[in-house]
Amino acid sequence: MTDNDTTPSAHADNLPAKIQESELALSESRELLKKSFGKAVLTNLAIMACTGMLAIRSTRLFWEKRGKRWSSDLKDFSTKAYKALKQDAFGSDETIETLQFMDALPPSDAPQLPPK
Repeated sequence: MTDNDTTPSAHADNLPAKIQESELALSESRELLKKSFGKAVLTNLAIMACTGMLAIRSTRLFWEKRGKRWSSDLKDFSTKAYKALKQDAFGSDETIETLQFMDALPPSDAPQLPPK
């Protein structure tokens, strides 16, 4: 064999140190990636948990301050609307006092119909 022939064993003699260093660097980078990924997951879970708790508390606060009143107003309105429909459709004896538009305006402000 001549000296110009390069055999795989000749290159392999020079490479093991580089391969070991590369493998070590690769394994360290994998470990760092695993740790950072785990921390990112935990951070996102903590953010989601805090956001969820805030949403639950704000919903409860909204219900205590406004929701109950709005629900009560809606119930009263629905009851009056049902009674008005019942009276209009079936001639019920129940009456609801409503504002009459024509009676609310002074006589000079009465709306005029356009001429035909």
